Amino acid sequence: MLILDLSIISALLVIIHHRKIRFLNWLIVGLTLLGVFMSIGLIASLVSLLGSLAFIWVLFSNSRLLSNRRNYRTNYVVVHEGWWTFMLLYFVIFVFDYLLVDTALILSFSILSLGVAAVTLIFTIYHAFSYRLINNDEKDDSAMPPVTLAVPARNETNVIEEYLRSALASDYPKLEILVIDDCSQDRTPQLIRDFAHEGVRFIQGAKLNEHWLGKNASYKTLTEEASGDYIVFTGVDVRLSSHSISALVNHMLENELDMLSVMPQRTSFDYLANFLQTTRYYFQFILPWELLPVNPVLSSLWVVKRERLLELGGFDVTPNLVVPERYFANEIGKNKSYKFIVADRSLGVTSRKRTSSQTETAVRTLYPLFRENPLLIFVASFGLLSLLVLPFLVVILGLFGIEIPNYEHALLSSVLLTVANLVVYTRFNASTWFIGLFNFPFIITLEALLMQWSMLKYEYSKVVWKDRNICIPVLNPPLKRQRSNPII
Repeated sequence: MLILDLSIISALLVIIHHRKIRFLNWLIVGLTLLGVFMSIGLIASLVSLLGSLAFIWVLFSNSRLLSNRRNYRTNYVVVHEGWWTFMLLYFVIFVFDYLLVDTALILSFSILSLGVAAVTLIFTIYHAFSYRLINNDEKDDSAMPPVTLAVPARNETNVIEEYLRSALASDYPKLEILVIDDCSQDRTPQLIRDFAHEGVRFIQGAKLNEHWLGKNASYKTLTEEASGDYIVFTGVDVRLSSHSISALVNHMLENELDMLSVMPQRTSFDYLANFLQTTRYYFQFILPWELLPVNPVLSSLWVVKRERLLELGGFDVTPNLVVPERYFANEIGKNKSYKFIVADRSLGVTSRKRTSSQTETAVRTLYPLFRENPLLIFVASFGLLSLLVLPFLVVILGLFGIEIPNYEHALLSSVLLTVANLVVYTRFNASTWFIGLFNFPFIITLEALLMQWSMLKYEYSKVVWKDRNICIPVLNPPLKRQRSNPII
């Protein structure tokens, strides 16, 4: 059993680095099928095999498969991506069955899960304190540099007025407000023009190039039109207090930063949006970013020194990156001039998102985050479920009187993960902190499902963002795309 298990893992690792060797695809399928036959019996294996064959038939019969990846041959798209999916499914079945029958492996796995929970709590507490904005001295207005507030907008009739009123209330002395309309199909352009007499400058966006994402093209135009030394990029779902921009720029000057990214305080519409909060915010806290070659970043609000942005090539180097600010954060972070902070009540940066908006954002960002690689998606999903959700499942089974080895490890892991989740909620969603006591396994399970859904939507359907299908530019870059070392 151990030799077979090692063979499966070795073959998987080889597949990651040699994607085009089809013989290895068949080898791994054969090995994994053999493992399934040996471990869970003939009937279960036949059911799994029939299910996978039926799914392959669905893939072949779905013509939409052929539209998203223009650079691949038809049969290569279906067979290559399809078999990758089933390799991991069989592997997951094999590992879970092995966990149920091998006591030594259960012990090792429970210790690993406990270690992950402990590290998660340690870094969550550390980041809860380190992600703070502290300004020692407020500078005189004459010493403050000119700043441009750059806002891309498309079909934002319901929120653009409220956003602009909050922006115009800023006390920053040298503030330029630019809003670009990205070919909206509603009243957004007229609403923006209505604020012209109050100092808002309207920019009409141009027709979008098929290799560019709409937001990235808007960012490029805004950068070209900006006159400020610093550019504050925000979405229209963000709300600013009168002193928010002053506090952010002052912090950058004090700490000699070239870029700053802000996680807003959440003010959600309903408890469902809070309960089913995706882990987009959560992982900014728990991952050991200090030990990784990447940096935490969010697109809600980020500030960058315009000169430094242009030195890196501007948005011409990130035309189709779903999160272009990640590239700049990682590049600027190499010389320690980047920082990520979490807003508190004193900073006054907030945002509101409905459950549907949270889900759309997750679907849009997750698959590109993992380099559009189905194998990484399944490994990540399996890791989330097995290391972060399985301990809670073991605890629940134990409450029903089912004896499971190393139950104490699972219980301690669950407690540590719950405390970490509670810390995260008290920092970015303080008004509903109590939800963090019991929703952790649900949001992790949701994230694993959204990873699968994001992959399927990108590869076999459409991912619509602001009424545009973004699959073509994301999956078919015109040139070698800039990589920003996404989270693995």
